[in-house]
Amino acid sequence: MDEIASAKLLLKGTYILLIEDNPANQIIIGHLLEMVGCKVDCADNGQRAMEKIVAAQYDLIVMDVQMPVMNGYETARRIRGELKFRQLPVIAMTANATPEDRKRCLDAGMDDFITKPVYQDQMYLILAKWLPGKKQLEEIKQELADSQHNHAFINTSTLRHVFNNDTELIRKFSRKFIQVAEEALNEMETAKRHRDIKSMGLLGHKLKSSARILGAHHFAELCDGLEIAGIDDDWQQAEQLSNQILTSFQYIKRQIQQTLLETG
Repeated sequence: MDEIASAKLLLKGTYILLIEDNPANQIIIGHLLEMVGCKVDCADNGQRAMEKIVAAQYDLIVMDVQMPVMNGYETARRIRGELKFRQLPVIAMTANATPEDRKRCLDAGMDDFITKPVYQDQMYLILAKWLPGKKQLEEIKQELADSQHNHAFINTSTLRHVFNNDTELIRKFSRKFIQVAEEALNEMETAKRHRDIKSMGLLGHKLKSSARILGAHHFAELCDGLEIAGIDDDWQQAEQLSNQILTSFQYIKRQIQQTLLETG
């Protein structure tokens, strides 16, 4: 039996708390975990997660790093400190994959690191390695397949790979992406009118990981740039990128409607 098949078998019956503020990401990651027999509970911020951890007995915590109310770093520190859960595996998820980001996750008390967009086999291998009493699987090096910057709005092959060619799930995710993106872009326009560059940057961060899952790599790069502009307080760059993001989204929405939702 190969490593991936072994990991799937080990994960069956595992109770996982998924801490993720993006509804679209909750759908895809939750579905991928349920596909291999995991029971999944969700929380949309660290504070809510703390309440759930006290009330239930989870085998694993899978946690986004950037969240409202309480971010992943602070949540991990409190899980290890206040709640005294020293042995509960906590796995970080983040679109930022630098060595510095990984070190910060580990320093906060997390055990391992999954990069976004999430590829299901990579996720299964990493999670199975940290199951209590099931650490016999070797650590698998993370693979990032996003080396190409696709400016053609959506790379549908990326989307189909992430969703294992599940047409109905692709449609469900695509509809949710449109909904979440439209809401975020409306918030972005409001923030721009108020010259609230910090909020604009946070909205860029919110959109980029789900855009990469969609295969909208150029759109994700624009969002990443907006996040950086927010951090750097670069208003001219933020304004320019927000306009490009809005224009790019209109093309993405049209492509989704024409190629992914045309039969559903």
